[in-house]
Amino acid sequence: MKRIYISILFLSLSSILLFSQTGTIKIVKPISPKKDTVVTSPKRTIYITTSAASNYTFKGNNNMGYEAEVTIPFHNILFIGLKYSNENEYYQLSPFNKETFKQETPYQKSATKSEYLKLPIVVKEYYNIGKRGYFLFSFGLTPEYLIKTKNQFNRLNYSDFNKFNLAGTISIGHSILRKYCSINLCYSKDFFENLKDKKIYDPNGAIVGKQKSKTNLLSLSLSYYIQYERK
Repeated sequence: MKRIYISILFLSLSSILLFSQTGTIKIVKPISPKKDTVVTSPKRTIYITTSAASNYTFKGNNNMGYEAEVTIPFHNILFIGLKYSNENEYYQLSPFNKETFKQETPYQKSATKSEYLKLPIVVKEYYNIGKRGYFLFSFGLTPEYLIKTKNQFNRLNYSDFNKFNLAGTISIGHSILRKYCSINLCYSKDFFENLKDKKIYDPNGAIVGKQKSKTNLLSLSLSYYIQYERK
């Protein structure tokens, strides 16, 4: 009996020792956290466009105007600019002055020089054409503010014109000089009349017709692109 008890005790101790060896729980040392890495956002290239242009108003005049503009990207393909425009137009002067109620010398073409401050808001698309550079297409709206105007016969004053107007624009262009410059052709048309009173009067003050005072403007510009990088 004693031998059987010793044998059982020996087998039990052997089993415990065997289990303790095979069932050992390994404690893994905690992995120290990695140091914070600074992620730098890629730089964004912004193209600031400066332009100089000559314009023609399709009003039968022989004088050209001129323009200067700066444009910056607003969001993706949307651009906003600030433009100064000097324009020459002809308006018809009636043989009757509605302000003095007197007869005046009529003029079929009366040259008027106007200066505008404009805010072009356009959508631009650039199409890469390989080694030949790129092709540009844009369209948009241009709010306009009349700064001052001068009529050659002093018959039309600043108060005779609407101060604000809105034009629709469309333009095409092509890159030159290693893509840093482009030459562009732009057409714009006013949505509203420039003259407050566009009526034509006879010598007695009766209305005999109306004249068109919306401006159709064709501009030929040279643009230079300035690269600016920001985060």
